[in-house]
Amino acid sequence: MKKQLAIELLESGLNLDSFFNISINHSTVRLIGDFNTEVLEQLLSLGFNRAYILYDDTRVDMIEYKKANIEIVLSI
Repeated sequence: MKKQLAIELLESGLNLDSFFNISINHSTVRLIGDFNTEVLEQLLSLGFNRAYILYDDTRVDMIEYKKANIEIVLSI
């Protein structure tokens, strides 16, 4: 499964230089990066949707996005 997740990440079209942490576990790829408008525009153009996986909607300093098995946390 990890190989499939790595392939999904590579095929996602994400600029991986935008993230300071990338982890692949048994079911998801999680990326963490600093929030900026360029990264946000990239995520939205690639079809990522706002998610509430680790943090609820009251947190404004940690914003999450998800598409398929890729989860992204942007820190403000």
